[in-house]
Amino acid sequence: MARNPFVLGLVGGDDLCDRRRELGELAGHARNHHNVILVSPRQYGKSSLVLAMQEQLRASGFVGMYVDLLTVASDDDVVRKLAAAVVAGVGRGADPVGLGERISGLFARIVPTIEFGLDGPTVTVTIAQGSDPALLLADVLDSLQKYAKRHGLSACVVLDEVQEIGRLPGARAIEAILRTHLQEHRDIPFFFVGSRRQALTEMFANARPLYQAGYLYPLERIPRVDFVPYITGRFAASGKKCSEETAGHIYDRVEGYPAYVQRLASSVWDLTSVLCTKEKVDEAYRRLLALAGVEHGATWMGLPLGQRALLQALAGEPTVQLTSADYLRRHGLVASSVQRAIKPLLEMDLVEHASETGRFFVVDPLLAAWVRWSPVVQLQKTRGGKA
Repeated sequence: MARNPFVLGLVGGDDLCDRRRELGELAGHARNHHNVILVSPRQYGKSSLVLAMQEQLRASGFVGMYVDLLTVASDDDVVRKLAAAVVAGVGRGADPVGLGERISGLFARIVPTIEFGLDGPTVTVTIAQGSDPALLLADVLDSLQKYAKRHGLSACVVLDEVQEIGRLPGARAIEAILRTHLQEHRDIPFFFVGSRRQALTEMFANARPLYQAGYLYPLERIPRVDFVPYITGRFAASGKKCSEETAGHIYDRVEGYPAYVQRLASSVWDLTSVLCTKEKVDEAYRRLLALAGVEHGATWMGLPLGQRALLQALAGEPTVQLTSADYLRRHGLVASSVQRAIKPLLEMDLVEHASETGRFFVVDPLLAAWVRWSPVVQLQKTRGGKA
Protein backbone atom coordinates (compact mmCIF):
# COMPACT_ATOMS: atom_id res chain seq x y z
CA MET A 1 0.00 0.00 0.00
CA ALA A 2 1.41 3.38 -0.98
CA ARG A 3 2.33 5.87 1.73
CA ASN A 4 0.64 9.24 1.77
CA PRO A 5 3.22 11.40 -0.06
CA PHE A 6 2.26 14.69 1.56
CA VAL A 7 4.31 15.30 4.70
CA LEU A 8 2.85 17.46 7.44
CA GLY A 9 5.10 19.46 9.75
CA LEU A 10 8.83 19.78 9.12
CA VAL A 11 9.86 18.56 5.68
CA GLY A 12 13.17 18.08 3.97
CA GLY A 13 14.84 16.55 0.95
CA ASP A 14 12.45 15.65 -1.86
CA ASP A 15 9.46 16.44 0.36
CA LEU A 16 10.34 20.15 0.27
CA CYS A 17 8.27 21.88 -2.38
CA ASP A 18 10.46 24.00 -4.63
CA ARG A 19 12.10 26.88 -2.66
CA ARG A 20 15.23 26.37 -4.79
CA ARG A 21 15.65 30.12 -5.24
CA GLU A 22 15.21 30.83 -1.54
CA LEU A 23 17.58 28.02 -0.58
CA GLY A 24 20.24 29.36 -2.90
CA GLU A 25 19.85 32.94 -1.69
CA LEU A 26 19.90 32.05 2.00
CA ALA A 27 22.89 29.72 1.61
CA GLY A 28 24.63 32.50 -0.30
CA HIS A 29 24.06 34.91 2.58
CA ALA A 30 25.54 32.36 4.99
CA ARG A 31 28.64 31.80 2.84
CA ASN A 32 29.13 35.56 2.64
CA HIS A 33 28.77 35.85 6.43
CA HIS A 34 25.59 37.94 6.21
CA ASN A 35 23.13 37.92 9.08
CA VAL A 36 19.53 37.42 7.95
CA ILE A 37 16.12 38.20 9.44
CA LEU A 38 13.77 35.63 7.93
CA VAL A 39 10.13 36.49 8.50
CA SER A 40 6.72 35.24 7.39
CA PRO A 41 3.37 34.20 8.90
CA ARG A 42 3.15 30.91 10.76
CA GLN A 43 3.30 27.65 8.80
CA TYR A 44 4.97 29.09 5.72
CA GLY A 45 7.81 26.57 5.95
CA LYS A 46 10.51 28.77 7.51
CA SER A 47 11.86 26.07 9.83
CA SER A 48 11.95 23.47 7.06
CA LEU A 49 13.70 25.96 4.82
CA VAL A 50 16.48 26.92 7.24
CA LEU A 51 17.05 23.29 8.21
CA ALA A 52 17.37 22.40 4.52
CA MET A 53 19.79 25.32 4.14
CA GLN A 54 21.91 24.00 6.99
CA GLU A 55 22.01 20.54 5.39
CA GLN A 56 23.18 22.16 2.17
CA LEU A 57 25.86 24.12 4.04
CA ARG A 58 27.08 21.03 5.91
CA ALA A 59 27.83 19.41 2.57
CA SER A 60 30.36 22.20 2.01
CA GLY A 61 31.93 21.95 5.44
CA PHE A 62 29.77 24.22 7.61
CA VAL A 63 28.87 23.45 11.21
CA GLY A 64 25.21 24.24 11.78
CA MET A 65 23.49 25.20 15.02
CA TYR A 66 19.67 25.25 15.12
CA VAL A 67 17.96 26.69 18.21
CA ASP A 68 14.17 26.55 18.64
CA LEU A 69 13.24 29.37 21.02
CA LEU A 70 9.46 28.94 20.87
CA THR A 71 9.22 27.52 24.40
CA VAL A 72 11.74 29.70 26.24
CA ALA A 73 10.38 30.77 29.60
CA SER A 74 13.46 32.36 31.16
CA ASP A 75 16.81 33.95 30.32
CA ASP A 76 18.48 30.71 31.43
CA ASP A 77 16.47 28.78 28.82
CA VAL A 78 18.11 30.80 26.05
CA VAL A 79 21.56 29.86 27.36
CA ARG A 80 20.61 26.19 27.75
CA LYS A 81 19.16 25.88 24.30
CA LEU A 82 22.03 27.69 22.57
CA ALA A 83 24.69 25.73 24.46
CA ALA A 84 22.96 22.43 23.66
CA ALA A 85 22.76 23.42 19.98
CA VAL A 86 26.47 24.28 19.91
CA VAL A 87 27.33 20.90 21.45
CA ALA A 88 25.07 19.12 18.94
CA GLY A 89 26.59 21.08 16.07
CA VAL A 90 30.26 20.52 16.87
CA GLY A 91 29.62 16.92 17.89
CA ARG A 92 27.60 15.91 14.86
CA GLY A 93 28.72 12.57 13.45
CA ALA A 94 31.17 11.80 16.26
CA ASP A 95 31.18 8.56 18.25
CA PRO A 96 30.93 8.79 22.07
CA VAL A 97 34.68 9.07 22.54
CA GLY A 98 35.09 11.60 19.75
CA LEU A 99 32.15 13.65 21.02
CA GLY A 100 33.67 13.83 24.48
CA GLU A 101 36.97 15.00 23.02
CA ARG A 102 35.30 17.65 20.89
CA ILE A 103 33.37 19.26 23.72
CA SER A 104 36.01 18.89 26.44
CA GLY A 105 36.74 22.42 27.59
CA LEU A 106 34.42 23.85 24.94
CA PHE A 107 32.88 26.36 27.34
CA ALA A 108 34.60 28.33 30.07
CA ARG A 109 31.62 28.63 32.44
CA ILE A 110 29.33 25.74 31.46
CA VAL A 111 29.79 21.98 31.68
CA PRO A 112 27.26 20.12 29.51
CA THR A 113 26.16 16.58 30.35
CA ILE A 114 25.72 14.01 27.59
CA GLU A 115 23.72 10.79 27.89
CA PHE A 116 23.81 8.17 25.16
CA GLY A 117 20.63 6.28 24.34
CA LEU A 118 19.14 4.27 21.50
CA ASP A 119 18.14 7.50 19.75
CA GLY A 120 21.62 8.98 20.06
CA PRO A 121 23.15 11.45 22.49
CA THR A 122 21.08 13.79 24.63
CA VAL A 123 22.68 17.03 25.79
CA THR A 124 21.73 18.59 29.13
CA VAL A 125 22.97 21.99 30.24
CA THR A 126 22.56 22.76 33.93
CA ILE A 127 22.91 26.32 35.15
CA ALA A 128 23.82 26.94 38.76
CA GLN A 129 21.34 28.98 40.76
CA GLY A 130 22.40 32.61 40.95
CA SER A 131 24.48 32.49 37.77
CA ASP A 132 24.32 35.51 35.50
CA PRO A 133 22.68 34.34 32.24
CA ALA A 134 24.22 37.30 30.37
CA LEU A 135 27.74 36.15 31.25
CA LEU A 136 26.88 32.55 30.35
CA LEU A 137 25.40 33.60 27.00
CA ALA A 138 28.53 35.58 26.18
CA ASP A 139 30.60 32.52 27.13
CA VAL A 140 28.64 30.26 24.75
CA LEU A 141 28.96 32.71 21.86
CA ASP A 142 32.66 33.37 22.45
CA SER A 143 33.35 29.65 22.84
CA LEU A 144 31.68 28.87 19.51
CA GLN A 145 33.76 31.57 17.82
CA LYS A 146 37.02 30.26 19.32
CA TYR A 147 36.21 26.64 18.46
CA ALA A 148 35.41 27.50 14.84
CA LYS A 149 38.58 29.56 14.49
CA ARG A 150 40.78 26.94 16.17
CA HIS A 151 39.54 24.17 13.87
CA GLY A 152 39.27 26.27 10.71
CA LEU A 153 35.52 25.73 10.47
CA SER A 154 32.70 27.81 9.04
CA ALA A 155 29.59 27.95 11.19
CA CYS A 156 26.00 29.18 10.92
CA VAL A 157 23.53 29.74 13.76
CA VAL A 158 19.73 29.70 13.32
CA LEU A 159 17.60 31.22 16.09
CA ASP A 160 14.06 30.10 15.29
CA GLU A 161 11.07 31.98 16.78
CA VAL A 162 13.60 34.52 18.03
CA GLN A 163 10.88 37.06 18.82
CA GLU A 164 10.11 35.04 21.97
CA ILE A 165 13.25 36.52 23.52
CA GLY A 166 11.37 39.82 23.64
CA ARG A 167 9.00 38.37 26.26
CA LEU A 168 11.80 37.63 28.74
CA PRO A 169 12.81 39.86 31.65
CA GLY A 170 16.39 40.07 30.38
CA ALA A 171 15.44 40.67 26.74
CA ARG A 172 17.43 43.86 26.30
CA ALA A 173 20.54 42.35 27.87
CA ILE A 174 20.30 39.25 25.66
CA GLU A 175 19.82 41.40 22.56
CA ALA A 176 22.79 43.59 23.55
CA ILE A 177 25.07 40.56 23.94
CA LEU A 178 23.96 39.22 20.57
CA ARG A 179 24.64 42.62 19.04
CA THR A 180 28.14 42.79 20.54
CA HIS A 181 28.91 39.31 19.25
CA LEU A 182 27.67 40.15 15.75
CA GLN A 183 29.84 43.26 15.67
CA GLU A 184 32.99 41.61 16.99
CA HIS A 185 32.72 38.25 15.22
CA ARG A 186 31.42 38.78 11.72
CA ASP A 187 32.52 35.42 10.36
CA ILE A 188 29.65 33.42 11.95
CA PRO A 189 26.31 34.38 10.35
CA PHE A 190 23.14 34.37 12.40
CA PHE A 191 19.69 33.71 10.96
CA PHE A 192 16.93 35.31 13.03
CA VAL A 193 13.70 33.51 12.17
CA GLY A 194 10.27 34.58 13.35
CA SER A 195 6.55 34.34 12.70
CA ARG A 196 5.06 37.00 14.97
CA ARG A 197 6.02 39.74 12.58
CA GLN A 198 4.97 42.72 14.66
CA ALA A 199 7.08 41.51 17.59
CA LEU A 200 9.99 40.72 15.28
CA THR A 201 9.78 44.17 13.70
CA GLU A 202 9.92 45.79 17.13
CA MET A 203 12.87 43.59 18.13
CA PHE A 204 14.92 44.99 15.23
CA ALA A 205 13.60 48.56 15.48
CA ASN A 206 15.93 51.53 15.83
CA ALA A 207 15.45 51.79 19.60
CA ARG A 208 16.63 48.22 20.19
CA PRO A 209 20.16 46.72 20.29
CA LEU A 210 19.60 44.56 17.19
CA TYR A 211 18.67 47.47 14.94
CA GLN A 212 19.96 46.79 11.39
CA ALA A 213 21.57 43.56 12.57
CA GLY A 214 20.83 41.69 9.34
CA TYR A 215 19.25 41.57 5.91
CA LEU A 216 15.46 41.46 6.03
CA TYR A 217 14.21 38.45 4.04
CA PRO A 218 10.39 38.12 3.86
CA LEU A 219 9.39 34.59 2.86
CA GLU A 220 6.54 34.62 0.35
CA ARG A 221 4.00 31.92 -0.48
CA ILE A 222 5.06 29.24 -2.94
CA PRO A 223 3.68 30.31 -6.34
CA ARG A 224 0.77 28.36 -7.81
CA VAL A 225 2.87 27.53 -10.88
CA ASP A 226 5.33 25.66 -8.63
CA PHE A 227 2.90 24.03 -6.21
CA VAL A 228 0.56 22.55 -8.85
CA PRO A 229 3.18 20.26 -10.48
CA TYR A 230 4.39 19.27 -7.01
CA ILE A 231 0.87 18.08 -6.14
CA THR A 232 0.28 16.25 -9.43
CA GLY A 233 3.72 14.67 -9.22
CA ARG A 234 3.12 13.40 -5.69
CA PHE A 235 -0.18 11.82 -6.71
CA ALA A 236 1.41 10.20 -9.76
CA ALA A 237 4.39 8.84 -7.80
CA SER A 238 2.00 7.12 -5.38
CA GLY A 239 -0.14 5.52 -8.09
CA LYS A 240 -3.02 8.01 -8.15
CA LYS A 241 -4.10 10.72 -10.57
CA CYS A 242 -4.68 14.41 -10.01
CA SER A 243 -5.07 16.76 -12.95
CA GLU A 244 -3.45 20.19 -13.01
CA GLU A 245 -6.91 21.74 -12.81
CA THR A 246 -7.78 19.79 -9.67
CA ALA A 247 -4.38 20.47 -8.14
CA GLY A 248 -4.98 24.15 -8.79
CA HIS A 249 -8.31 23.82 -6.99
CA ILE A 250 -6.47 22.42 -3.95
CA TYR A 251 -4.13 25.41 -4.02
CA ASP A 252 -6.91 27.96 -4.51
CA ARG A 253 -9.19 26.49 -1.84
CA VAL A 254 -6.70 27.48 0.88
CA GLU A 255 -5.42 30.57 -0.95
CA GLY A 256 -1.98 29.04 -1.46
CA TYR A 257 -1.15 29.01 2.26
CA PRO A 258 1.77 26.54 2.24
CA ALA A 259 0.96 24.34 5.25
CA TYR A 260 -2.72 24.18 4.32
CA VAL A 261 -1.94 23.23 0.72
CA GLN A 262 0.04 20.26 2.07
CA ARG A 263 -2.65 19.43 4.61
CA LEU A 264 -5.52 19.61 2.13
CA ALA A 265 -3.59 17.63 -0.48
CA SER A 266 -2.85 14.98 2.16
CA SER A 267 -6.50 14.76 3.18
CA VAL A 268 -7.81 14.51 -0.39
CA TRP A 269 -5.15 11.89 -1.19
CA ASP A 270 -6.62 9.75 1.60
CA LEU A 271 -10.10 10.14 0.06
CA THR A 272 -8.90 9.22 -3.44
CA SER A 273 -8.79 5.65 -4.69
CA VAL A 274 -7.59 6.35 -8.22
CA LEU A 275 -8.71 9.76 -9.52
CA CYS A 276 -8.76 12.95 -7.47
CA THR A 277 -11.73 15.19 -8.26
CA LYS A 278 -12.87 18.67 -7.27
CA GLU A 279 -15.71 17.10 -5.32
CA LYS A 280 -13.21 15.17 -3.20
CA VAL A 281 -11.20 18.36 -2.70
CA ASP A 282 -14.31 20.16 -1.44
CA GLU A 283 -15.16 17.26 0.88
CA ALA A 284 -11.62 17.25 2.26
CA TYR A 285 -11.78 21.02 2.72
CA ARG A 286 -14.98 20.74 4.78
CA ARG A 287 -13.23 18.21 7.02
CA LEU A 288 -10.21 20.49 7.31
CA LEU A 289 -12.46 23.39 8.28
CA ALA A 290 -14.20 21.33 10.95
CA LEU A 291 -10.86 20.25 12.43
CA ALA A 292 -9.71 23.87 12.39
CA GLY A 293 -12.19 24.52 15.16
CA VAL A 294 -9.87 22.80 17.64
CA GLU A 295 -7.01 25.25 17.06
CA HIS A 296 -8.87 28.34 16.00
CA GLY A 297 -11.68 27.86 18.49
CA ALA A 298 -9.16 28.19 21.32
CA THR A 299 -7.75 31.33 19.71
CA TRP A 300 -11.25 32.77 19.30
CA MET A 301 -12.34 32.06 22.87
CA GLY A 302 -9.18 33.72 24.18
CA LEU A 303 -10.00 37.05 22.53
CA PRO A 304 -11.93 39.87 24.22
CA LEU A 305 -15.29 40.67 22.63
CA GLY A 306 -14.05 43.79 20.86
CA GLN A 307 -11.25 41.87 19.15
CA ARG A 308 -13.66 39.08 18.20
CA ALA A 309 -16.02 41.57 16.59
CA LEU A 310 -13.26 43.18 14.54
CA LEU A 311 -11.77 39.83 13.53
CA GLN A 312 -15.19 38.66 12.37
CA ALA A 313 -15.67 41.81 10.30
CA LEU A 314 -12.27 41.46 8.63
CA ALA A 315 -12.82 37.73 8.00
CA GLY A 316 -15.92 38.64 6.01
CA GLU A 317 -14.69 41.88 4.49
CA PRO A 318 -11.04 42.96 4.40
CA THR A 319 -10.76 46.72 4.09
CA VAL A 320 -8.49 49.71 3.63
CA GLN A 321 -10.95 51.93 5.52
CA LEU A 322 -11.05 50.33 8.92
CA THR A 323 -12.81 53.18 10.71
CA SER A 324 -14.93 54.56 7.90
CA ALA A 325 -18.56 55.23 8.82
CA ASP A 326 -19.86 52.80 6.18
CA TYR A 327 -17.60 49.92 7.31
CA LEU A 328 -18.44 50.47 10.98
CA ARG A 329 -22.16 50.57 10.25
CA ARG A 330 -22.13 47.42 8.09
CA HIS A 331 -20.46 45.42 10.85
CA GLY A 332 -21.97 47.03 13.92
CA LEU A 333 -18.62 48.37 15.14
CA VAL A 334 -17.65 51.46 17.11
CA ALA A 335 -14.57 53.44 16.05
CA SER A 336 -13.07 53.66 19.54
CA SER A 337 -13.45 49.90 20.05
CA VAL A 338 -11.85 49.19 16.66
CA GLN A 339 -8.89 51.41 17.48
CA ARG A 340 -8.35 49.51 20.74
CA ALA A 341 -8.78 46.08 19.14
CA ILE A 342 -6.58 46.41 16.07
CA LYS A 343 -3.23 46.79 17.87
CA PRO A 344 -3.31 43.45 19.76
CA LEU A 345 -4.65 41.65 16.66
CA LEU A 346 -1.67 42.97 14.70
CA GLU A 347 0.73 42.04 17.52
CA MET A 348 -0.60 38.47 17.60
CA ASP A 349 -0.22 38.32 13.80
CA LEU A 350 -3.89 37.44 13.45
CA VAL A 351 -4.42 40.50 11.25
CA GLU A 352 -2.04 42.07 8.75
CA HIS A 353 -1.90 45.64 7.49
CA ALA A 354 -0.40 45.46 4.00
CA SER A 355 2.04 48.35 3.61
CA GLU A 356 1.66 48.44 -0.18
CA THR A 357 -2.14 48.66 -0.32
CA GLY A 358 -3.13 49.72 3.19
CA ARG A 359 -5.50 46.73 3.33
CA PHE A 360 -6.36 45.10 6.67
CA PHE A 361 -7.10 41.36 6.45
CA VAL A 362 -7.00 38.13 8.47
CA VAL A 363 -3.60 36.49 7.93
CA ASP A 364 -4.67 32.85 8.19
CA PRO A 365 -7.21 31.97 5.46
CA LEU A 366 -8.45 28.95 7.38
CA LEU A 367 -9.06 31.08 10.47
CA ALA A 368 -10.98 33.57 8.32
CA ALA A 369 -13.04 30.77 6.76
CA TRP A 370 -13.70 29.19 10.15
CA VAL A 371 -14.88 32.51 11.61
CA ARG A 372 -17.28 32.93 8.67
CA TRP A 373 -18.51 29.33 8.92
CA SER A 374 -18.40 28.32 12.59
CA PRO A 375 -21.79 27.78 14.24
CA VAL A 376 -20.18 28.89 17.53
CA VAL A 377 -19.21 32.27 16.08
CA GLN A 378 -22.56 32.75 14.35
CA LEU A 379 -24.44 31.90 17.54
CA GLN A 380 -22.42 34.45 19.50
CA LYS A 381 -23.14 37.02 16.80
CA THR A 382 -26.90 36.50 17.09
CA ARG A 383 -26.60 36.91 20.87
CA GLY A 384 -24.82 40.22 20.45
CA GLY A 385 -21.33 38.83 21.12
CA LYS A 386 -22.12 36.98 24.36
CA ALA A 387 -20.52 33.57 24.82
